[in-house]
Amino acid sequence: MLWKQRLIPETGEVDWSPQRFDETIVFTKPEVRGLTFYWKAKDAEAEKNITPAKLEFNPTKQRLVLYPETQKNVMISVEIPGAIRESLQMKNPAWFSEQVYNDAKQVTGYRLIIHDTTNLVEVEIEMDKGSLDYLKNALNKLS
Repeated sequence: MLWKQRLIPETGEVDWSPQRFDETIVFTKPEVRGLTFYWKAKDAEAEKNITPAKLEFNPTKQRLVLYPETQKNVMISVEIPGAIRESLQMKNPAWFSEQVYNDAKQVTGYRLIIHDTTNLVEVEIEMDKGSLDYLKNALNKLS
């Protein structure tokens, strides 16, 4: 895991870009006891621990941010190193949707196709009913 510790800025955003004190840690014997996370780093003898006062998870960046109970001015990001995420920006693409059927002509899912003629890119997203409902709710919040 990539362990990044930063001071909480008084204003503005936290800079999570790589810094020289960032660590890549292979956790061995991780364990949660109560609210405290205990671990040993690979090739280390001493057990370490942290008790968070607050946790935030960013699913888009796959980042867990911990606010240590003992250090009120510090925040720690724990994330998977080397996770590659490709970002693609489209401006006013074409949208198509369709239901997905099985051999018995029953709806088994939903497909959303986003087509961008400027970038010559097409994105196809298949989802179940739960994901479709989540998408509808997210889009309703925009209007």
